[in-house]
Amino acid sequence: MRDDTTPTGPLETLADELEAVSPGFAGRLRETAARLGAGVPVELMQEYSACVRRVVVLEGAGREASQALIALDAADLAGIGVELLEAWCAAAETIAGHSVRAASVFGAAALTGLRATPRPRADELGIAADAVAALARRHGGDPIVQRFATAAGQALATRGGAVVEAWATAVERIAFGSRRALDVASRLPDHPDLSDAELAAALALAARVAPRVPAHALGAQVAGALGRSP
Repeated sequence: MRDDTTPTGPLETLADELEAVSPGFAGRLRETAARLGAGVPVELMQEYSACVRRVVVLEGAGREASQALIALDAADLAGIGVELLEAWCAAAETIAGHSVRAASVFGAAALTGLRATPRPRADELGIAADAVAALARRHGGDPIVQRFATAAGQALATRGGAVVEAWATAVERIAFGSRRALDVASRLPDHPDLSDAELAAALALAARVAPRVPAHALGAQVAGALGRSP
């Protein structure tokens, strides 16, 4: 019987539980436990193990978020830390309440941002997750939601939750219109000279005028124009 009081015990127990349904993923869990066991502080390992279990519960074994989670190394985990790891897991669960698929792709994409410098704050993850969840609640399994969930997770590597929130509003007004412009949900219309607040304002403006200006590149045009302003 596994001893769950050891740092890697919970991961090994989860691997045993999943052996019958997903032996390949169970094997990767055991490899992860062996790889991380000696290099991760006990408290962080406990949080990590709990997150792996929570993600497997919400999406199933071996989906995007859980695969990305077990691909992290000890240095990644040390940089992310307990608080941000918990926030990431909670964000995925928020989205999964409306779309498991969107939660999986957002979770996998957002882990890239959690390894960036500077890392997003825990509350930024929550704001972004709420924005994705709201789209999923209103539009279900529409492919646009999945595209946006992936792109929103990726955007957190460089932008804050307020930008993702404003972008979600623009996506709803532009991408779900009669023209169904997919590009606006797949790639953040960014500009390097804009602060988060300025980019969020540009996206909000694009959302307000979108019904009257049927251009899917509107967000990028507004961001670019503002970025070139003195």
